[in-house]
Amino acid sequence: MLRAAVGSTLYLALVALLSLGAATIIRDVPLNAGLTIQDTTNLHGLPISPWAGLGVLAAWTAAALLTGGLLLRKRDA
Repeated sequence: MLRAAVGSTLYLALVALLSLGAATIIRDVPLNAGLTIQDTTNLHGLPISPWAGLGVLAAWTAAALLTGGLLLRKRDA
């Protein structure tokens, strides 16, 4: 029981760190675009509008999930 509890905790921590690493690799493109949704001033000076920035983040998210799903289906079929 202790092994399962400790192992599960370590597993979740490692998955979180893996996600952090992947996000760090691609952070310049989708994350900055998505964060424009939080801007409330100087909207005309932004390189992309807030809703378009959120759309960029949504597109990257959809692409990542689609790629992951396709790879999962291909490997585990």
